[in-house]
Amino acid sequence: MNFRYCILQNNHPPGGVEPGERREDMKKYRVNESEHFNLMSMYDHLKCLEIDARDNSNWDALEKVEERLEEVESLLEAAYCVGALVTWPQLKRIREIRDERNAIRYNIAIQNGENDQDAGYAIM
Repeated sequence: MNFRYCILQNNHPPGGVEPGERREDMKKYRVNESEHFNLMSMYDHLKCLEIDARDNSNWDALEKVEERLEEVESLLEAAYCVGALVTWPQLKRIREIRDERNAIRYNIAIQNGENDQDAGYAIM
């Protein structure tokens, strides 16, 4: 069955929709610059936490950080550059990570003595 036939017949091409996946999940969305930047920034942040956990022999924290790193790495594979196409569940998770990274950056600025306005500039 060729792809054109699948579209005309309203069927899915081979490898299109996995069992249990909805048709809406097939639609692809572009990753913007802020989302990509913050995803990479979260990866760097988690790598720093991983190094700290190894240095301090904090194995529980290391296990949690490694789980998060695996998730962020898989998202980075899908969102390999600005404008990369990802599924809605991937984009939704990338946006959650972006918001989390912005909150971390804001809190670090506040802890370092910045006022609210200046700390707000940390949000990207």
